Amino acid sequence: MLISETNTFVPRRQTTDLSNPKARLIAFYLPQFHAIPENDAWWGKGFTEWTNVGPAQPQFPGHHQPHEPVPELGQYNLLDTNVQRKQIELAQLYGIGGFCFYWYWFGGKRLLEKPVRNWLDTPDLDFPFCICWANENWSRRWDGLDQELLISQNHSPEDDLDFITELAPYLRDPRYIRIDGKPLILLYRPSLMPNVAETSARWRDWCRKNGVGEIYLAYPQSFETVDPAEYGFDAAVEFPPNNYSPDNLTDRVPGLSPEFDGIIYDWRSYVERSRNYPMPDYKLYRSVCPSWDNTARRKNKGAIFANSNPAEYRVWLENAVTRTLADARTPDERVIFVNAWNEWAEGAHLEPDTKYGYAYLEASRAALNPVEVPRMVTLVGHDAHPHGAQILLLNLARNYVQNGFKVTIILLQGGQMVTQYAQYAQVVVLDDPALAGENCTRLLRRLRTEDAQVAIVNTTVSAEILPMLREAGYRTVSLIHEMASVYDQMNLRPQMTLVADHADQVVFPAPLVQAQFETYLGRSLPRAQIRPQGLYLHELASSDALAQHRARLRAELGLDADTTLLLGVGYVDHRKGGDLFVRTLARLRELGRKVEAIWIGHADIHFLPQIEALARDLGVAGHMRFLGRQQDPVPFYAASDVFLLSSREDPFPSVVLEAMAARLPCVMFAGTTGCEVLAERGLALAVGGQDPAGMAQAVESLIDHPERRGQMVAAARDYIEAEADFTKYTLDLLRLSGRHVPRVSVVVPNYNYGRYIEDRLNSVLAQDFPIYEIIVLDDRSTDDSLERIRAFAARCERPIRIVPNEVNSGNVFRQWIKGLDLAHGDYVWIAEADDLAEPDFLSTAMRGFEKPGTVLSYTDSAQIDENGTPLAANYRYYTDKISPTHWAQNYCRDGAEEISEVLYLKNTIPNASGVVMAAGALRAVLAEHRTELESVRFVGDWLVYLWLLERGGIAFNTASKNIHRRHQNSVTISNFDAKQLAEIEAVQRDILTRHGLGAVQQQKAADYIAELAVQFGLTGTGKA
Repeated sequence: MLISETNTFVPRRQTTDLSNPKARLIAFYLPQFHAIPENDAWWGKGFTEWTNVGPAQPQFPGHHQPHEPVPELGQYNLLDTNVQRKQIELAQLYGIGGFCFYWYWFGGKRLLEKPVRNWLDTPDLDFPFCICWANENWSRRWDGLDQELLISQNHSPEDDLDFITELAPYLRDPRYIRIDGKPLILLYRPSLMPNVAETSARWRDWCRKNGVGEIYLAYPQSFETVDPAEYGFDAAVEFPPNNYSPDNLTDRVPGLSPEFDGIIYDWRSYVERSRNYPMPDYKLYRSVCPSWDNTARRKNKGAIFANSNPAEYRVWLENAVTRTLADARTPDERVIFVNAWNEWAEGAHLEPDTKYGYAYLEASRAALNPVEVPRMVTLVGHDAHPHGAQILLLNLARNYVQNGFKVTIILLQGGQMVTQYAQYAQVVVLDDPALAGENCTRLLRRLRTEDAQVAIVNTTVSAEILPMLREAGYRTVSLIHEMASVYDQMNLRPQMTLVADHADQVVFPAPLVQAQFETYLGRSLPRAQIRPQGLYLHELASSDALAQHRARLRAELGLDADTTLLLGVGYVDHRKGGDLFVRTLARLRELGRKVEAIWIGHADIHFLPQIEALARDLGVAGHMRFLGRQQDPVPFYAASDVFLLSSREDPFPSVVLEAMAARLPCVMFAGTTGCEVLAERGLALAVGGQDPAGMAQAVESLIDHPERRGQMVAAARDYIEAEADFTKYTLDLLRLSGRHVPRVSVVVPNYNYGRYIEDRLNSVLAQDFPIYEIIVLDDRSTDDSLERIRAFAARCERPIRIVPNEVNSGNVFRQWIKGLDLAHGDYVWIAEADDLAEPDFLSTAMRGFEKPGTVLSYTDSAQIDENGTPLAANYRYYTDKISPTHWAQNYCRDGAEEISEVLYLKNTIPNASGVVMAAGALRAVLAEHRTELESVRFVGDWLVYLWLLERGGIAFNTASKNIHRRHQNSVTISNFDAKQLAEIEAVQRDILTRHGLGAVQQQKAADYIAELAVQFGLTGTGKA
């Protein structure tokens, strides 16, 4: 029954900026555990007796108690403000928004007060906090002596005023947490007060009269769940694991100790509850609890909450965030509590332990982080019948899965493609009457297992689900494919209204489609975006494969080389213009053209006989073949010569992109399709008036002017490579949803690295972070590189843009500039063709950009030789000569500081492949300094980093996620000479001057030049 728990120790101490988190996570903080001071009476013997925390015997196999801190945390003394600073640093690293200190007040006597007093007296403990009065008696409950009081409460009106008077300095502190400007005070057990409503009134009156102002009162629902208004309070706070009835597992746990007289609950019940929170009639702040097990204190009478784990804790917190965002009236109310930061004796702590390490902190950070890439996507379709929109849905699912996303497909109705959908996604069909209304909304909430999950609603017909998706907490993107005739035919006005009212973003493939939608609806859509669909049938990119398919299929069709084959693709009906296609063929035959035609795709069973009869009447029945739907359409594109889009109405059909990719010129009717924008750019031909004769004339012009045809086809291919990448399209849809999806362009410069290029590209494709585009630049290699690259791209699962040079550039930075000119991403990874990367290189490096202003993020690099033999695990031997501590841990920092401390001396970023850079900043640097870069041979990458860091920050990760291949004939290894030394010295001199660096840096720079001169037997000036 118990889930097996694996160690997920993740000590990733990565700085992040959460100045604008989705919600503030406040951790309950006990000012006692793990504190071992020696010189204070209470904090010595008295403290030890009170806690009495000792080893707990395992109660069943896998039982995890006591919890032990990671070595770097260890036992700490909370009287030491340096310890408190470290705790603040740890909390900030992982996005915790504040501490709620337990306050121990007993009729004027304070206990365990010094850590909180330190906070008040030490302004540089700069972290938000608030107070929770733990107003219980203290008894020896840990060993069963509940009636033996250590210290008791004596509540009275005078005590109320004494309490608020002593608390007031904390309430006035600028670090104190406020809700709507009011200091937040928590009272742990209001029901223990003689008359809590009178107490709250006294506190409010005193604060108004004594300069504190209005206060905000709340209580944790540990022992009671009444409306806080009954107490004169403003809100309540959940306090798990109390006050909820999770599943009792005690009788179902195998191997349970016979001495155990406690209880075992299923912690997962809380996660399930969070999927559909009960809604009280009062203000309730949500809380989460990473785990609970108090057998370290209660021994065999303890309570254990089994099955807790960081992954599901994250889901719980994400669901709490979603509910909080929906319920909060003001930004200040976006608060969630966690029980607790350091309640070690109860096994409830975010502080890292030896079992899970930093995993709970990582999970908190991920749930709160507003820039994290969404890793789950929901796709919505109206049914699963094999038509254009449904096939698009299938390819959306496939592409998201290929890029590391988990996909759920929700269908309003089923169909024969459900089995295909299920290959890539969890499929839910809502055609059960029991799933109507609230039941459907509850189902959607259960499906939305990630906070603010994106739902892409494909087609207007599916829009009826939009209100329920919004209620369930999704952000929604509506894809609109329908055009004017369909609106009336299917009576879509109600769905169109739902799109306008409920979709977070509406995406049209072309301006014509948007114009028809808005005209029919009678209003404009301020949240509308134009985004042409990408090409998902990327197999059409291989010219070699096309040639083979062409020869085979044309032989099967009995076509000679002089015959022009026309192609139509899609559902054969009146709207797709099957009759216009036949009339175009007939007109060409009348003109004496040697033309045949094929059409692939399903057909309307009522319409097909009509156009077959039309073909017979026009005398072209023997030249027109309707071949039905083809599982693999590639050979039919390959065999054809001209693609005809004869549609009377079509938004932006995939088939046009497919034809362009297959090097077919496209002819369409003007004013009927969104893809007419391609004709306006000279990538296709548009004929006015839905006129078959005009379409036939356009085909003739292509036959008679092969040079014009070649120019059009070449331009169309460039469009496909640059603008129709389907992964770009899918990631852009997520970005349009309002989620921050970093777009990373990978540029792979290659020169004579044919023996390495396939492994390099495989390492790029293996990344667990979505890649926006891959651009391979070949600099006129003299080996077989280009052939290998093209062969690799032909069998690759996603498009790779290949840009070969006709003449060698002669300078690596010309290739960098070229790559930047071609790239469309926000970030650029220049992945040198001979290097490699671990699958999580990008996901690791991209964390550095979570801090605003970062322009360069890099990881350490392992080293291998030409044959892949390991040389070194990292570059610390190279960098530690400057500082043994600078690169000892992850960091994010100001670029100018990095320059003035280390980068002025030498290039401390040893391999460009280990670096990801902000594209805008890099583009500006390369444009401004192109001439300088082309004039140096050895220090160009160092200069780029220096200029970049003058524009923003730097991030470093200690993990060697990049793999640098070292060549013995490298210019930086075997050919170090006076020119290289002079270039290094010149860079140093420039940086020292421009940054105004002092005598210490100047001397270190001179010493480094002297060291190099001695090492390589050169003469250096020794003066920087």
